[in-house]
Amino acid sequence: MICKIAWKTVGRYGKMPLVMLFLGFFFLITTANSYAQLYEELSQPYILSGTVTGQADLARYGEVEAVDAVTPVLSFDTELSTKDASLSASVTAVTAEYLDLDFIQGNVFSNETNMPFLVLNRNAAEHFITEEETEASVSVGDDLTMTIQDGERSAIVCGIFEDGLEGPVVYMSYSLAARILPKSDNVRLLIRLSHAQDLEEGARELKKLDLSLSYEEDLPQSWRLNKQQIYQTALSALVLILCAAVQMGSRHRREMTEAAAERQALLCGGLTHRQLKQLVSLRTAFTGLACFLLAVIGAGVMGSLSLPGFLAGIAGWAVQLAVSSR
Repeated sequence: MICKIAWKTVGRYGKMPLVMLFLGFFFLITTANSYAQLYEELSQPYILSGTVTGQADLARYGEVEAVDAVTPVLSFDTELSTKDASLSASVTAVTAEYLDLDFIQGNVFSNETNMPFLVLNRNAAEHFITEEETEASVSVGDDLTMTIQDGERSAIVCGIFEDGLEGPVVYMSYSLAARILPKSDNVRLLIRLSHAQDLEEGARELKKLDLSLSYEEDLPQSWRLNKQQIYQTALSALVLILCAAVQMGSRHRREMTEAAAERQALLCGGLTHRQLKQLVSLRTAFTGLACFLLAVIGAGVMGSLSLPGFLAGIAGWAVQLAVSSR
C-alpha cells in the first residue's frame, strides 16, 4: 500500500523538478561516456612521422620520456606471389624492435638478414588471389616471390599477426631494404609515443633534436577543449540534479506543515508514523529511479550509454536521494 501511494504522489513535485532531474541524469550519463571515450583515446599509443637529414640518432630520440619506440622506415609497393596466387601490397621496412604485434603464427624477423623475411597481418595472409579469382592463404614458412626495384627476390613468411584491419599490412627488415633501395639524404622515421596525451610535450622535445615532424598539430588543443566541455557539462548536470533535489526537499517540508489533514487521514487508514516517514523516502526514490531509467533509455537510443555512464548516473541518483531526504 505504501509503495502504491508513493508512486501515485510522484506528480506532486511538479513538472520542473522532474524535467531537471531527467536532464541532469541524461547529461551526466552521456558526459561520462564521452569522458571514457576520450580517456581511452588519450591512453592509446600515438605514431609520429618524422624526417632527419643525415644520420638518425635513434638512441637519442628514444631517451625522450614520451617516446616508446622509434625506427627508420622505408616503404615500397610490391607484388607478392606464390606458385598459384598473388597479392598486391605496400611493404613497410622497420626495425624488429619497433614492432609490437599480436602474433597468431610465427614471430618477428631478424634485423640482420640477407633473405627478406616478411611479417603479414591476417588480412594479407588470407587474401592472396588465384588465377581463378578465388582467395588463397599463406602460412608461416611459405616461400614467396617479392617484386622490388624492378626485380624479383625470394622471400619467406616468418610471422602472421592480428590487427583487425581490412587491408593488407606487410613488414620487413629495414637494414635489408636500405641495402636494396636507393639512398636518400633524408631519413624517414616512425616514432611511437607511449600515450596520445603526451603528443604535445613529446613533439616539442623531439623538435629540439632537429627532427621535422608530421602530425595533426591541432589535436592537443582539440583534446583540451573537448575535456573542458565535458567538465562544464558534468558540472551543469550536477547543478540540475541538486536544484531538482532541493525543490523536492522543499516540497517535503511544506507537506509536513500544510498537509496535516491528509497525514491524519492516512493514519486513520492504517498507516503508522514510521510508514508516513518511509512514504517520503519511497516517493523520492521512485522519482529518481524513473528519471534515471528514462535517461538511460535516452542515452541508449543515442548510442551514448556505457558502463562508466551508467555508474555516473547511479552516483547522481545517490546524490539526489541524499539531498532530497534532508
